[in-house]
Amino acid sequence: MHFNGLRDITDVQVKTIPVLEVRISVLQQEKKRLLSELANVDPSATQRFAVDCDGNAKEENGTLGKC
Repeated sequence: MHFNGLRDITDVQVKTIPVLEVRISVLQQEKKRLLSELANVDPSATQRFAVDCDGNAKEENGTLGKC
């Protein structure tokens, strides 16, 4: 009986993955849009940051932050 409860939890987690993937995609698109808007308002603001492959902003001094 304990195994069935564990399987139920696993099934819920597996079903949640596609929903979370969509949410991540939407947030990544929104981030790109906001960075684009920021570049139009203050071009020097976006020059202070380089975005790495994971979408994290890397400041010129080498520290990592989130956009």
